[in-house]
Amino acid sequence: MLLGLSLLLLLFAGGTTITGWVLTIALFGGSFYLQRKISRKGLLLNLALLLVTGFLMLIVAAGFSTTGLSSARIKNAQMTTGLEAPSMKPVDKISVYSVDSPEIIVSAVLGNVPHNTRVRFIWTYTTGDIPITSYEIDNGGRPWPQGEYRVDIFIEDRDKPDAQEEFEVR
Repeated sequence: MLLGLSLLLLLFAGGTTITGWVLTIALFGGSFYLQRKISRKGLLLNLALLLVTGFLMLIVAAGFSTTGLSSARIKNAQMTTGLEAPSMKPVDKISVYSVDSPEIIVSAVLGNVPHNTRVRFIWTYTTGDIPITSYEIDNGGRPWPQGEYRVDIFIEDRDKPDAQEEFEVR
């Protein structure tokens, strides 16, 4: 019973794929069947089966996890007007910039980072539904168009952003 509850928690917390669910549940079913067959063979054998099954389910669930049990995480994402040297910590947390702001900065803490981790930032002008990379600014206009913006931060090739910050230019 305890193994079954641990299994469900592991599958939900790890964001396991359908394949991972199927393999892990099949492993659990096989373990349950074997445990019934050897139930009178002694406590030590039953305990060994429980430990081996738990370990194998952990490996399968982690291997088919969409988030990874030890994957990088983004914390404390925020918009700021600058970064303190040398710590590179944000000097403030804001949600509105002036139209003549010289720069717009997003800051975040990236933790538990494996080697060669990529982080993507996708900036969007949400008022006009225009990706920033395709928005052109002419020299005679304001540097930042008034409106609402969003920056999505992705680790590796994930489909959903790991962090998202919204801000406004007035």
